[in-house]
Amino acid sequence: MESFLSSIYTVCKTHESSLEIYCPNHDEPCCSNCASVKHSDCIGLKSIQNVVTTFRKSDYLNDINGRFEVLVNNIDKIRDNRLRNKKEIVEQSAESRCDIKNIRKEINAHLDSLECYLSIKSDEIVEAEKENLDSVLKELEEEKIKMCELRKNFSELKTFGSDLQVYMSSRKVDEIMQAAEEKNKSLIGLERMFDSSLQFKLQPNIKEKLFDLVDVFLKKEKCSFTLESSDLNYRCFQVDRA
Repeated sequence: MESFLSSIYTVCKTHESSLEIYCPNHDEPCCSNCASVKHSDCIGLKSIQNVVTTFRKSDYLNDINGRFEVLVNNIDKIRDNRLRNKKEIVEQSAESRCDIKNIRKEINAHLDSLECYLSIKSDEIVEAEKENLDSVLKELEEEKIKMCELRKNFSELKTFGSDLQVYMSSRKVDEIMQAAEEKNKSLIGLERMFDSSLQFKLQPNIKEKLFDLVDVFLKKEKCSFTLESSDLNYRCFQVDRA
């Protein structure tokens, strides 16, 4: 909570003065010095106290809670997808042993060395892919913990913080949540999110080209699920300019 609050400024970074004015044109609070210089041509400047007084009852603040739920749900959805794929390739690896045994019935004398080769390669591929999936799962778990911690901090701040702290922290939370939402969207398009399946291929002329006939490899296909959308406005709370 302390580190979260320390990242939220409630005084002007330039003049180290109290934030007293809100500029709807730039959607930002400012001190009286900035208001007279940077915002001298802006229309509708308001007292920030009037803005933060009604902010706790705004739809924007309520929407943040909804977006927390969407973010955490999307993290769980991606995590479940990776766990499913991890289980599938492990099961496929087990099923591949049966395939190898069926092939061996046809090529008997030539299969002993091939079985060893394919088993080792299969295990290596699966282990390597499991490491990749574990890496994704670890990142997702860390992201979920971070979002849950942020939600907890923000919830506590809404209870114990000042109106100004709540108002300023919501802007910081908004930035963090936007970054997390974009990260989730970009993650879906990465190759590490493609579904993996362990597959074998069989070629003719087994006796002549035994090691070329059957192989094990990892097939990548883009996953087919979509993230839940919050359908919320990403812009900060806007005061009435009338």
